[in-house]
Amino acid sequence: GMTYIDEDGAVKWTISYNMKDPIYEKNGNYFAIADRNGNNFYIFNKDGKVGENTTTNPIVKISVSEEGVIYILQSDENSSYVNVFRNTGIPIDITIKTNLTEDGMPIDLGTSSNGEELVMASVCLNDDDIYTKATYYNFADAGKNANQKRIVGEFKEELTGKFLARVKFFDNAKSCLVYDGGIYYVSTADESNPSISNNLRFDDKMKSISYNDKYLAIVFENNKLMSFDTSGNTLCSREITSDYDKFYVDEDYIVFLYGNRTMIYDIRGRMIFDKEVDSNVQYVAKKKSLFFTELLLGLIDGVECVRFY
Repeated sequence: GMTYIDEDGAVKWTISYNMKDPIYEKNGNYFAIADRNGNNFYIFNKDGKVGENTTTNPIVKISVSEEGVIYILQSDENSSYVNVFRNTGIPIDITIKTNLTEDGMPIDLGTSSNGEELVMASVCLNDDDIYTKATYYNFADAGKNANQKRIVGEFKEELTGKFLARVKFFDNAKSCLVYDGGIYYVSTADESNPSISNNLRFDDKMKSISYNDKYLAIVFENNKLMSFDTSGNTLCSREITSDYDKFYVDEDYIVFLYGNRTMIYDIRGRMIFDKEVDSNVQYVAKKKSLFFTELLLGLIDGVECVRFY
């Protein structure tokens, strides 16, 4: 099941669902959950479930806009498909079909805040040569004027010898392409002509990456933590000394979870919280407060509130 707890710590609603391998994504006021390798998905906002539907093919990944528009990547034995649904679950007449030999196999996707743009990472095969590429789609006027497939830009040569693994839209005009060894920051301020605005290169190997709409953080194999803004400017670079099971960016802080221990850094790398509780922590969220910082710790068997100054 799923329980929504508001910023004051009050339980607003609880909903049950039936999935074997749930995957989820949130953006703005919307939250979506889908059954990986299944066919069901649900869309929520703070008031509860607002939409649901089923897909024809097994679900691989999802991406949600701030408006609740959801892009769903599906696959069968021969092809991959991206279908689009409104926040009510009603389908939008948009389908992207790809196959490995002609278009590549999609491995990640991200949508802009307004849901009108899509970036997709694909693995391609050409005469026994394997490479990756990033494709930008626009489903507004810029895409209509571009071509039948609504493709407004593609980065392939820039990724020669690199493996593209993750793609992310920060808003309607800024996105990033994370590859082994670095990050391309891409501007879609001109919706008909995506362009690379920054390229960060790293000598160290990346171990974990997380991002939200404002920041991106990376943990390297040598346990160095770095964070960046949406333009690629470095905000922190420091060493972390503890292992972790989970790592993510939320609002303006970076969370590390390790069993029953919670470690939180601000986005500039300053340790602001380090505590052990009696149960394993699954997730941490900030609670609304005017005078001090309060955190809601999502435990296996409940929720604990901690306060610090």
